[in-house]
Amino acid sequence: MPTRTADDLVIIRRSDRPLELINERGLRRAVQTGEWTRVASGAYAKTHQWRQLKPIARHAVRVDEVLRRLRHPVLLSHQAAAAVHGIDVLGAWPRRVDITIAYATGGRSGGAIRRHATGLDDVERIAYGEHEITTPAQTVLDLARSLPFTPAVSAVDQAIWRNRPGGALTALDEIRTLLGTGGGRRGEPGVRRGSQRRRHRDR
Repeated sequence: MPTRTADDLVIIRRSDRPLELINERGLRRAVQTGEWTRVASGAYAKTHQWRQLKPIARHAVRVDEVLRRLRHPVLLSHQAAAAVHGIDVLGAWPRRVDITIAYATGGRSGGAIRRHATGLDDVERIAYGEHEITTPAQTVLDLARSLPFTPAVSAVDQAIWRNRPGGALTALDEIRTLLGTGGGRRGEPGVRRGSQRRRHRDR
């Protein structure tokens, strides 16, 4: 995983401190005046530090804060996985954290979670603490299948970029292999266009 840019971010969590030490009234006032920002349920960050982070880093922090409150393991995917892997996404980041679930469990989203009931078969994943996260190849394929064309192409382009710090996150062949095993060819235009752009830039 990439090095976070939010290591020095000061976060107050209700779960870490007795309520009387947090001073609920003072905290609410600090949020109202803009001194502190609510990152996720029960988690607050200094606003000036929060604003210094790039949007992708903010979402990565939000993902981790939401995970801290979950009682059962989940599979991070889509834009949540992209933020953790360091794959920037064009446009605004969602307020909710993406997870993929089995077909039978339903796809209703609520609270801090956005559920994708697309099934777990053939989903490539790795461990992420007590949870799991889709691999970079699976992540960009999921994005190619769910985002508009231009953001999808950009995500693929970033993931296979050989000159990024630390090297490419995945290879085009890995994405194509997953594309062939996932049922159908949905997402193929974004994958193909992203590979064409990257070959041109790497020359």
